[in-house]
Amino acid sequence: MPAVTDLLIQVAIGAVPLGVAYLAYRSATEANKRNLAMEGQKVDQAAYDRAQGIYEKGMSQLEKQLERAQDQIDSLEEAVLMLRAQLIQAGIPPDPRTLTVQITTRRDES
Repeated sequence: MPAVTDLLIQVAIGAVPLGVAYLAYRSATEANKRNLAMEGQKVDQAAYDRAQGIYEKGMSQLEKQLERAQDQIDSLEEAVLMLRAQLIQAGIPPDPRTLTVQITTRRDES
């Protein structure tokens, strides 16, 4: 029966590398899954960074537009006051409905 014993030894010796190969395959598969998840997170982070840049640029443009609009409002208020004063000097009373209208601007004092 030495042939059966030799056969069992050969099967046992062959099973060890097969077991190691299977464990290596499973480990590589799990590593690939983790890498794919990390790549997805990198893509998500890159998209977030781009969106944040677009948002900040848009906010900066809106702040500049708001500042220009406030400057224009200030100029228009000065023009209205000057025109009202000229009407009064010319002896023309301003429309009574406009006496109650006050244009005011709010600016952040931060």
